[in-house]
Amino acid sequence: MTTDVRLISVSNVTYVQKDNKKVRSTGGSIGAASVGLTLPVIISPATDLAFSKFKKIANVSDDKVEILHRAAEEALVNANLHSKDIKINYVPEILKPTPEDRLFSTINPVLAAKLGNNAYAVPKDGKFFNLQTLSLENIEKGVYVPEKKLATSPFHELGHQMNYHFSKIGKCLQYMRGVSMILPLSIMLYGAFSQKSEPDEDGNLSKIGKVNNFVRNHAGLLSFLSFAPILLEEGMASIKGQKLANKVLSADMAKLVKKSNIMAYLTYAISGIAGGLASWAAVKVKDRAIEKKKQKLEQGIIA
Repeated sequence: MTTDVRLISVSNVTYVQKDNKKVRSTGGSIGAASVGLTLPVIISPATDLAFSKFKKIANVSDDKVEILHRAAEEALVNANLHSKDIKINYVPEILKPTPEDRLFSTINPVLAAKLGNNAYAVPKDGKFFNLQTLSLENIEKGVYVPEKKLATSPFHELGHQMNYHFSKIGKCLQYMRGVSMILPLSIMLYGAFSQKSEPDEDGNLSKIGKVNNFVRNHAGLLSFLSFAPILLEEGMASIKGQKLANKVLSADMAKLVKKSNIMAYLTYAISGIAGGLASWAAVKVKDRAIEKKKQKLEQGIIA
């Protein structure tokens, strides 16, 4: 393929027009990626608000904590999870956390539970890498909840255990969780560092070009859908946990569990939407940068 270059002189300024030359914009890619990374941060106050409301509902008085814990133990037996050697572990809380504890609790669910900010389910014995101590630590299967806080959360965590031990679909969704957390970021970065494929001189677009354009044109939707396994599994856990709660709690207490589950689920939903918006915005910013670069090349000003 040859490149046709035409020079046009007007008032001592030379314009260069190049055909069939792919325009690139490194600055546009960096800018698009920056927007994609920044957008979830901008949206994060909405997630924080939902989480704050969840904690406000889940953190109840001591007498209600006792009622909820007793009911959760009964629910565990009703769900037949004791046959899988699952038990509920009440994690002692760190009363005076250090700034380091608060920092690492954002990426360490075990530490977050000790600070009263998280409850989690471990479906089987395993290991996890503690970034704070830079060591590999053992962790036993079970449900882990703060000793006093987030007292409504055991039912949802029991739902996670039911997904793993009694549901092939739920177990599969849990195994997909790691990939589902990485894919939205990967799609966003792809959109930022790729660009629209153009047809050749005969108007044909290669298969790779078609796939590239499909991913870029639907980056937002694909990012959200890639996060969907997490939303589905979390939803299944909440529904199953709520059914357990309804059988062992009064109507008012069961309603409290339901409200906290809704707010907790909302944090995941907002994260999924934020990932989709980030990918969509990254593609738009990159396309705009390419368009501006093309306009400059078409003007081709050479002083």
